[in-house]
Amino acid sequence: MDQWITRRIEQWTWAATILQSSNVAWQYGVSGPFWYASGATIQVLLFGVMAIEIKRKAPTRTPSTRSFAHGGDERRTLCSWCSAS
Repeated sequence: MDQWITRRIEQWTWAATILQSSNVAWQYGVSGPFWYASGATIQVLLFGVMAIEIKRKAPTRTPSTRSFAHGGDERRTLCSWCSAS
């Protein structure tokens, strides 16, 4: 079930990104998609740097979503923390 949801979100996101990039190209010409992609590239690079630093500082930690496998208090804590934020 999780893979199905992930696939659907990826497909919707991909389609929306291509549509928006085409719209920007129509409005601003050839340079439009370049500047549109530049904004996303910065986010991807920053996420990569953050992931490396987190892995260096906490090499034995696992993702927070793995708490769902344990159930009980961990699941309740994660659910309340996620809904609060």
